[in-house]
Amino acid sequence: IQSSEIVNHTWADPKSAIDKMVKSTIDLTNRVRDTILLTSSEAEQVKVLKFMLHVMQEAKKAGDLNTANAIYQGIDNVPVNR
Repeated sequence: IQSSEIVNHTWADPKSAIDKMVKSTIDLTNRVRDTILLTSSEAEQVKVLKFMLHVMQEAKKAGDLNTANAIYQGIDNVPVNR
């Protein structure tokens, strides 16, 4: 993503890098939420949640804050918290 894309408001273009990044983040957030919620048992949910937390920590260590944030958003989803 180039600074000119932000300055020139190219996020309104569905083919822009910013739009693709936002859609990718939303998709990952939804996948994390669905993976946790669609497990067969509570024990399996705990296992998946621990795995997602581990992946989030590794993404953060690698400097991939977008992925870490998307995973966090999926975990922090209201149905997951219930």
